[in-house]
Amino acid sequence: MKQPLPDYFSFLDNLDAINRHEIEGRSKNLGHVEPQVIISQDETGDGVYIIEKGVVEVVSQSPDGKHDRVLAYLCRGDFFGELSVLTGETRSASIRACEDVHLIKIPTPDFLHLIKRVPGLGYYFSAHLAARLYRLTRETATRSHCTDFGGNLPNFDVLLIFQTIASSGQAGELRLLDDADNVFGSFYFQGPTISHGRFAHLNGVEAMWQVFLETALPGSFSFQITGTPSIAYDDSCQIGGDGMDLLMQAASKRDYFQALPQEWRDLSGRLGRHTETLRWEDAEHGQLALQVWDFIANRPQVLNSVWRRLNVCTFHLASVAKRLVETGQATYEVDEIT
Repeated sequence: MKQPLPDYFSFLDNLDAINRHEIEGRSKNLGHVEPQVIISQDETGDGVYIIEKGVVEVVSQSPDGKHDRVLAYLCRGDFFGELSVLTGETRSASIRACEDVHLIKIPTPDFLHLIKRVPGLGYYFSAHLAARLYRLTRETATRSHCTDFGGNLPNFDVLLIFQTIASSGQAGELRLLDDADNVFGSFYFQGPTISHGRFAHLNGVEAMWQVFLETALPGSFSFQITGTPSIAYDDSCQIGGDGMDLLMQAASKRDYFQALPQEWRDLSGRLGRHTETLRWEDAEHGQLALQVWDFIANRPQVLNSVWRRLNVCTFHLASVAKRLVETGQATYEVDEIT
C-alpha cells in the first residue's frame, strides 16, 4: 500500500540533530495569529509558512476579484508559500486563518539556503508538490469540474467537513478515499440537504451515522461541485434530510457511542440467546432487534460479524445488543487476552 507523505514535523523529527538545528536556526516562530488573511493571491512570496497549530483555508479569487472559492484546508504539519519561493512567481492563492493559528516562517533567503545545505529537504518539498500536481492532474483527467476543497482525513473532524459543505449551499459530491485513492465513502449534497450516501457496506442515513462514529478515518477527502453524482445511488442510499439537523443528530450519537464501554464499541464479543422468545417494547429499533435475534438463533455470533450483514451503524447495533443483555434475554462474552 502506498505510504502517505509525512507532515513537516514528522520529517523534522527524522533528521539528525545537526540538520534539524540548522533548519530551526533559520526558522522564525510567528506565534499566535488571529483569524485573518495571512498571505494574498498575486503578491510576491516572502517565505514558506508551516502550521504549528490551527486550521487555515486556501482561497482562490476570480480574476475580477468578486468571487472566492475555498480550494483546501490545511492543519498542523502542513505548509504553504513554497511554490512562489521555488518558482519566483507571485502567490497563486490566498491563505486565510479559520481560527487562531500558530505559524513558523522560513524566509525566502533562508529557505533557499537550507535547500542546498540540508540533504533531503529539497526532495521533501518536491515530493509534496508532485503529490499535489498528481491529484490535480487526476481530477482534471477524470472530471470536467475541479475540486472545491479537500484535505487529509486524520487532520479534520468529520463534523467540520460536513458542516462546511452543508452551509455552503452548493450541490456536489463528497468522496472519502483511502491511501491508495480508492473510494470507501461518498455523500451527495443538494444545497443544505444531504440526499444520498454510502460508507463501507452501509447505505443511506446509517452510512452517515457510521462516518461520525469512526475515530480514525484514513486517507483523504475531496468535495466537487457538480449537478449530478459520479457514483450511482439506488433507493437504499437515500438520506434526504436537512444537513444541519442531521449533523446535530450525528454528533449526539457519537457522544453517546463514545460513552459506551469499549467491549460494546468494538463489537468484538459473542452475542447469544439466553431466553427462547424475544421481548421488545422499543418501536424505533424493533425491526433491528428481530434481525439480531434471528442471527443468534442457533449459536452465539461475534457482533462485528453480525454488523457486516446489516445496514445499521455500530451505535444502533451496540445499543440493541446491550439492551438484550441488560434485560436478561442475551449474553455477551468477550474473549480475554492472555
